[in-house]
Amino acid sequence: MVGNAVTPKANPARAPAPAALLDVLVSSLEALAATGNVDTACRLAGQACAALRKNDPQGWRKFNALLHRLSLSSSRRSESQAAARNGNDAA
Repeated sequence: MVGNAVTPKANPARAPAPAALLDVLVSSLEALAATGNVDTACRLAGQACAALRKNDPQGWRKFNALLHRLSLSSSRRSESQAAARNGNDAA
């Protein structure tokens, strides 16, 4: 029955996601990043931004802010790791 699959039509008037749901998802991505999976959390936050961009500007802002926080965290972690490696190389 794969040939008879119905493709959902885009609904430009789609209602925004409930704020409480978005808060749960943001918290989940923060928890994922805290386990060391920052790249995965960033990728998922970016996908959420893309999904929310046109129909839910407020939701988009939440995930965009999270993405920037996670990116900064990832950048700082990379710099710290590089500094540690350089320090270890000098010893």
